[in-house]
Amino acid sequence: MRALVVLLLIFIFSSVSGEQGGTNEYADLSETAILSLEFPETVNVTLEDGGTMEMKVLVDSSWNVTSISWVTQICINSGVCHPPTYNYMIQGNDTWTGSIEVENQASYVNWRFDMTYDNESEVDRIPDMGFGWKIWSTCWFDGVDWGGVDFQTIGDECLSSKSDGSTSEGSDSADSLGFLSPIFVLIALSTAALAYRRHG
Repeated sequence: MRALVVLLLIFIFSSVSGEQGGTNEYADLSETAILSLEFPETVNVTLEDGGTMEMKVLVDSSWNVTSISWVTQICINSGVCHPPTYNYMIQGNDTWTGSIEVENQASYVNWRFDMTYDNESEVDRIPDMGFGWKIWSTCWFDGVDWGGVDFQTIGDECLSSKSDGSTSEGSDSADSLGFLSPIFVLIALSTAALAYRRHG
């Protein structure tokens, strides 16, 4: 039982500690049908309606790829992540292309690829687990800090989704999430301690 409590505490602290904002993530393409990817290093979200992100995928023709679904997930500055969206890419010889609309308040975009091949019915997910890629926006919140090129240059103006220039509620929502996380930790620690006393 003691080991279970320790594992629970490790999980809690790793979840609460979060991640470093602004650090992009890239999956390994070796042993996949993908030769290379072309996409922006940041997502511009300062426009009133957000921005557009384009993706190009160069594949190895010997793999006989028949379809590619670019599975994206957008997480916004209030701390909410939208459900994954399946974006079917368009083929042009060995290059597949696609684009998505990224809303004004996006912190980052996660994605993976679901690929199918000729004469194979199963979907090949790249990577096998989770999202392999993450690209941060030009104005992001990581649960603790704000950052991004536009936040550094124009400050709160990059948080606005309104045409009159007023700031959105994203900052307040994010701050409230940051305030609540220690409370969740205390509740979880109390539960773990009670469980240990009962079974210890």
